[in-house]
Amino acid sequence: MTLTSGSQAALLALTYSGAATTAVKITASALNATSNSITLTPPIPSIVYSGPTLAGNPEIDLYAPYGQGTGSSFSFSATQAGYTGSFGNNVTITGASNCSTFATISPTAGTSFTVTAINAPAAGSCTITLNAFSTTLSVKITYTSFGVTLQ
Repeated sequence: MTLTSGSQAALLALTYSGAATTAVKITASALNATSNSITLTPPIPSIVYSGPTLAGNPEIDLYAPYGQGTGSSFSFSATQAGYTGSFGNNVTITGASNCSTFATISPTAGTSFTVTAINAPAAGSCTITLNAFSTTLSVKITYTSFGVTLQ
């Protein structure tokens, strides 16, 4: 935008959408004047996890009676302001293969996921990482089996 007089300064406006972004340098300059720059560094919000927890930490504990893992499942969601939602980006997961001896992890939407015990699971635990805009969050997943022995 080019301003031809100081009175036009009121026409200048900067609008920020709240999108997650790295720092942006904005410079204003004029002929025969000193230029000035500022750096816009928006805060990057944390990932917001909504699902099972243990002691306040994200944790999904799969279980099944008598070692029959089929049907044991939990769902969770993860969002990040300025990145998911109307901005159209998805949260991704890394480390899901570390859970393959007892669970599968499937996205049901860009920010919703389901963890399900596989058939004939082995007891164990793993940690997956949720990834959004330059932010991560760890979620522990465990599988245990229990039963009652009658004598």
